[in-house]
Amino acid sequence: MHHHTIEDAHMFPAFKRVKGVKSLQHNIEQHKEFSDGLNELHNHSTSTEPDDYNGQRFCKLIDVFAKPLHQHLTNEIDILWAMDSVPANKQP
Repeated sequence: MHHHTIEDAHMFPAFKRVKGVKSLQHNIEQHKEFSDGLNELHNHSTSTEPDDYNGQRFCKLIDVFAKPLHQHLTNEIDILWAMDSVPANKQP
């Protein structure tokens, strides 16, 4: 979740200034689509004792947010390619 918080707060606002990058609001909305499931997985992973671990439960938790996360990561590829137009030594 830290990765997506950094994107929303810092990276996406800067990316908007790069020529060729379209609106990023959709990406921010996608974060909301899978954040609850990701948080649930995190809570389960950090609070479950080893003796109580259940692989099927773990997989079900991932299944809840896998599709929206996959779609989000796929959509980000075009944004990252647009960053290629920015010289490495200059900010957008």
